[in-house]
Amino acid sequence: TRFQASFCYPAARDLTNIRYQAERGGGALLDVGVYGINAARWYLGEPDGSHVFSKFDEEAEVDTASLISLHFPDNELASIACSFGEAFSSTYTVIGSEGRITAERGFQIGEKGVAIRIRAHNSDDETIETFPHLDQYALEIEHFSACVQDPSKLLEPGEDGVAQARIIEALR
Repeated sequence: TRFQASFCYPAARDLTNIRYQAERGGGALLDVGVYGINAARWYLGEPDGSHVFSKFDEEAEVDTASLISLHFPDNELASIACSFGEAFSSTYTVIGSEGRITAERGFQIGEKGVAIRIRAHNSDDETIETFPHLDQYALEIEHFSACVQDPSKLLEPGEDGVAQARIIEALR
């Protein structure tokens, strides 16, 4: 099994934008790369190895594009692309010996919602499942509010955030 993700978009270089401010957590890895890392961890577990190649803006001291490779204990692999300077993409794909499943607009859900494409190995036939647009940011705020009132409603434990931070720091 292999996991691949891409979350990229074209953004004007603007040093007043937080994305271009290293001291405020700027850079493509921290802005959009984290989504692919989290999705890979959700599917494959915790990686035991990582590597990153980055395109770096020397003046801003942030990465404007990164290619991330993760290795997992069962010899599974993930590759994640993130960028401020490419055409928009927001997809992730799981590829196995029997076929592939791709989520289009999987990280940044647009007005059309999400399309999941399922294709079997050696087949031109494709099954497409669609899911309607939801306001993901409103749902995050609602969930956060519910968890403040009742911590048992957490979808993921706090340790998940710590594990994510460890990987990001290793990549940085």
